[in-house]
Amino acid sequence: DNSSDMNVGGVIAMSGDAEITELYNCDVKDTNIINNSGKGDLCANTGGIVAAISSANRSSNAEFSIVNCNWINGNMTAKQGNAAGILGWTINADGVGNIKNCNVKGCNINSEADNSACSDTAGIVAISQKAININNCNLSDSTITGKGANVAGILAVGNTNGYQKGTYKVTDCHVYNTDINSEHEFEGSSSNNSTAGLIAYVGDNLIINNCTVEKGNDRGSVIGKGSQVSGGIAGVDGIQATDCSIIGINIECNSKLSSNYVANRSISGFLGSQYNTTASENKLQNITVKDVTINGASEIGGGIFAYMNNPSVIENCTVSNLNIKQRNNGEDPVANGAYDGSFGGIGGIMYNTPKTVRNNNISNSTIDVAIQTAGGLFGSIISGAVIDN
Repeated sequence: DNSSDMNVGGVIAMSGDAEITELYNCDVKDTNIINNSGKGDLCANTGGIVAAISSANRSSNAEFSIVNCNWINGNMTAKQGNAAGILGWTINADGVGNIKNCNVKGCNINSEADNSACSDTAGIVAISQKAININNCNLSDSTITGKGANVAGILAVGNTNGYQKGTYKVTDCHVYNTDINSEHEFEGSSSNNSTAGLIAYVGDNLIINNCTVEKGNDRGSVIGKGSQVSGGIAGVDGIQATDCSIIGINIECNSKLSSNYVANRSISGFLGSQYNTTASENKLQNITVKDVTINGASEIGGGIFAYMNNPSVIENCTVSNLNIKQRNNGEDPVANGAYDGSFGGIGGIMYNTPKTVRNNNISNSTIDVAIQTAGGLFGSIISGAVIDN
């Protein structure tokens, strides 16, 4: 079907203009889900449970809940648009969205949409243009592949686009024994080009707690060709992260080196880039990166984070058995601009003076890079910091 605005869902294709949308205890098993939308259809959505939840009145207080819903042992192919294991797309500025106790297990999600917008792919939610809560949702024994904008294990994109700023909350979510792969080539400094184990990009504030990405018996990788590749979160405006772990996975950036140094060209164990200078209380606490390989042609990188613009607290972060290798894909990294970058065992670049930097450590690790600055804990600290213990 080559019709425009096509939505395909395992349970519901589209819920529109409803004050309340609720789904409880819905399972989709042993099912192939295919969306054959035509080339250039930027409004297509595909979901293992729901393809799209929308309201014509974007200032309404419409709410939705998806609880105890699972997609198990399935295959998804999306020719265009956004695709995810639970929810493809949602938009409502003021209402509350909740996704709780949902699982995607033994599934293959393949997005063939190769445009640089409206083509996000994820294990749980592809794109939410409203602040939502994602709690106790798991992705396991699966493969996520996208050729479009952003690709992630839990949430590809959270961005209210100025309708109303909000906070995205992701708690107790886990990615296990899963390969996440983006085939979209790096295009300048666009944030629409990120790959991550948990969350590719949030253009608002993010609170994330007790989330993990862990290698299993036969899978465990995050591989991209874009501007940001991270085991946890690739890019975010503001962040408060606690008690999260990245364990045993392989993280790769397979794009060519950039001719110009840009702040969001990064590779990292947990957090790629935190951008917003006005976002307050940016915290990374009790973050663990263990037995991880970081391998790629990026200018900025770190075991915990690559780049933070306005950090407040970086505390009790631990890196062990990390191997960072800046691969240049046969190019001269100095001639192609990578020399101006920065790598560190904990963080690559830290702007503005943080309140607290303490009890962070790295052990049994290797950092092998061809750039201007490399440090055991931090590559570059701009505007100063007091580092304790």
